[in-house]
Amino acid sequence: MKSSNIKRRLTTASLVLALLFTTQSFAQSQSMQRNWSIDLMGGIPYTQFTVGSEFLTPTAAFNIRYAANPQFAIRGSFAGGMLEGTGENWFGQNYENQFVRFSLQPEFSIVRSSTVNLALFGGIGILKNDVTVSLENPRGTGNRYAGSPNDDFTSNLSVGSSFRVRLSPRLDFLLQVEENFTTSASMDGYDFVNSRTGDRVNQSGNDRFMTAMAGFTIKFGSNKQRHAMWRKEPSIDEAVKPLAQEIDQLKRKTAQNEKSINEQDKQAEENKTAIADNRQQIKQMKQRDLPRMIDSVEASLKELKKKEEEKQKMMRATGNYYIVTGSYLTMNRAMNHLRQLKEQGHQDARILPPKAQQSKWYRVAFTHGMSRTEANNLLKNKYRALNSEAWLFQYTREPVKGN
Repeated sequence: MKSSNIKRRLTTASLVLALLFTTQSFAQSQSMQRNWSIDLMGGIPYTQFTVGSEFLTPTAAFNIRYAANPQFAIRGSFAGGMLEGTGENWFGQNYENQFVRFSLQPEFSIVRSSTVNLALFGGIGILKNDVTVSLENPRGTGNRYAGSPNDDFTSNLSVGSSFRVRLSPRLDFLLQVEENFTTSASMDGYDFVNSRTGDRVNQSGNDRFMTAMAGFTIKFGSNKQRHAMWRKEPSIDEAVKPLAQEIDQLKRKTAQNEKSINEQDKQAEENKTAIADNRQQIKQMKQRDLPRMIDSVEASLKELKKKEEEKQKMMRATGNYYIVTGSYLTMNRAMNHLRQLKEQGHQDARILPPKAQQSKWYRVAFTHGMSRTEANNLLKNKYRALNSEAWLFQYTREPVKGN
């Protein structure tokens, strides 16, 4: 028991030193915003172990908390205390567990106002057990009913709820209920139960325990700003002010719209006058210039027709046979092939677009148009070696040369 008391004092001293250090660090920080706080709580546990529980054993907790907004916060929770109990059988299976636990816990507010806050939280962490066991009446039992002391770590899942009441800009009152689930079956030193025949039966589930605590929250930062965990109730003036500003904006927009409508009406009248003038001018131009415009258009058409006839004549003279190296359904793919040919040194390469609506192929040729004899000789002597599938194609339209 002497060793147990020493460990208990060391645990308590560690928590007090951590509390003093953290409080001093937060108090000295001048640049800290109103998001940080600490929770100081004490209470009692209720265990669901193989051996019974005493309700008057103490537990304590210390939380470092960051509130992002009134809906969400995250906290690092440090807790410790003592769990002890006596079995209900004749042998008096006793245990004492001095534990320390750390858990990282997100917290979500479900009911909130400017003065009260009800939240749910949960998290995962680690829990250190320091368990001692004894038998009050060991006579004739040997080790049959004896437990196993242990000093080890186990993972921990915690869920619970908290209720806060805002007392001042610096201080809140806090109530909390928390359930802790562990991955250990021997937090009480007994990972078995005894059947009616006295046999040991391994415990089927892991140990868990509940704590109920009360305490206070100390909030840090300047009192000029409201803490992020509390929603500020707007005053009547603050609630009405946005509406008054919105009404003023609507009045200004209405005045601007009326001014704009008047200007548009004025502009519409000016446009009507201008349209009437334009119609009169068009009418006069038609009467005066239409015959001359018709003569000009007819002359332009004759000139275009003459140029087209000259182009066709030139193409017949120079030849309209091409050596085709590939056909494609899209112009983009044909352009890609043409680009490759020019990079390879075929600067006379060009694209032959579809000749008619019933044709869909864009053909890529090695050279310009030429006579059938010239094209056939070049195909046999030069281009058949570059592309064994190249062929002659007669094309009478203007090809696309590309860049």
